[in-house]
Amino acid sequence: MPLVCPAAEIVSWKVPLCHYAPEGLESQGIVRLRAAPEDSPFFKKGDALWNLMGIPENDEKRENIFPGSTAQTIRTSPPLEWALWNASSGRLVIKGEWISIWQLHQLLRMNHLPKQLRLTAEALDVPADGAPLSAKSMPAATLSWVVRSGQNAKAFRQQDSSMIRIESEAVSLDDDSLIDLRVVATCSLRDLPPMEVNCGISLQPGNPCWVARDFDGTKGMDLKLSGRIELVDGTPVEDAFLIQKGKDAAQPFKTDRYATPRSPIGTKGWLSTTWVKPEDLRNWLPIEGKDPFKDMDPFKDVDPFAPDIIRTAYKLEVIKVPDNLRTWLPQTVWDLRARFKNLGIGTKDTDFVGYDLVSQRICFFSEDPSTLDQFEQVLSPGCRMPPRLIAISLEGDGQSRLVMRSGEKGLLTLSRNEKIVRSLEIEPVFGGTDDLIDLRLNYVDELNPLSRQSLNSAATLRVGQTSILLDGMPAKGMKPLRAKAVILSPFE
Repeated sequence: MPLVCPAAEIVSWKVPLCHYAPEGLESQGIVRLRAAPEDSPFFKKGDALWNLMGIPENDEKRENIFPGSTAQTIRTSPPLEWALWNASSGRLVIKGEWISIWQLHQLLRMNHLPKQLRLTAEALDVPADGAPLSAKSMPAATLSWVVRSGQNAKAFRQQDSSMIRIESEAVSLDDDSLIDLRVVATCSLRDLPPMEVNCGISLQPGNPCWVARDFDGTKGMDLKLSGRIELVDGTPVEDAFLIQKGKDAAQPFKTDRYATPRSPIGTKGWLSTTWVKPEDLRNWLPIEGKDPFKDMDPFKDVDPFAPDIIRTAYKLEVIKVPDNLRTWLPQTVWDLRARFKNLGIGTKDTDFVGYDLVSQRICFFSEDPSTLDQFEQVLSPGCRMPPRLIAISLEGDGQSRLVMRSGEKGLLTLSRNEKIVRSLEIEPVFGGTDDLIDLRLNYVDELNPLSRQSLNSAATLRVGQTSILLDGMPAKGMKPLRAKAVILSPFE
């Protein structure tokens, strides 16, 4: 049944007040509050709070905020319960229904806020037993630097016998979900020979990647890279839009634009979701009668693709999800059942399909796997599949590790007295199936003059399995050179 009284949510944006009130605290109708309207993690004792609900419905000065736009209303439909400016935290805090929140979110133009990247390189000592790097491993040296997306950067710091030198080029995706990074890093720790790494990877903001290792069997060095996207005041971009959870907690609101596997619901049935922007619904859902978007002038009409305009054009109802889906879809959704039935998908009474405005996903539930197959084929995410990285590890008398994107070259070198004594150059490519990696490599090891080796060849590795690439000499001589390929996701 249509939802008559949707539950209100409390959300907060890290946004300049002028995006909501053009003249800031001097705007007409703003008054100081003595106390917050209710308990919330967005308010602390002593905060300077201002009530924004008294601002006039239309403010002609808004036309000066975004060139080419006309005066805009600052009211939502339905109205907000309350809207405050927390001057102490620099955050806009409101309470309202989801459709109102999303209307305001469009108006605030969060994607237009200036951003930059903060990247971090960490050099770590390899444990004496050669154990893998873990979240508990502590860096011996760290270097952090800031750069705008698409720009090159050089950074250097040295203290005592520890040093990190960086050359980088980083680009953030439009949805801030990934950072594509190409880096040349040179690291040295105490008595360890300098290690240089040249590689290209994809980073999820806040999720570090163990990029490289050189270990001689006794001591060695690891390199870890991480990054985040932040506003110019240093606020991580994921904290720019927060939603209250319970009375004491708040968490970032994120829109995942990548494909997700279908999830089992209870003892029978599955839920499959696909990300679709609200304005893209019009590309494949027919509109009965005149298209309200056809004659819109984006330079005269405010938000021609705003979600509520789309919902009205399609005559979609806001409905509650079935009880068995509440854990997965706690919000209300737009009802798409009739539209998908017209496509011949989801025709059973137990099938459910809706558009979740919060996550911007079409959510489809069915007890029939073949029906889910049809849904996923119609809305195939295609190029929005999550990117993958390839980690190549070599192990013999010591260990070497290097992570790269498929089809790109990576280089790891170790120097002594300004001479390269060990190097690993790789170019991994995904094979014909998901469990194979085609690898070209050039490996040279002259660290020990009495046990030198090299290999310039091509091999095919089965993911997760160890293969011997080089062997020979007496039984008491060097260990065989073994290789292993592992596929990584930036989101793991």
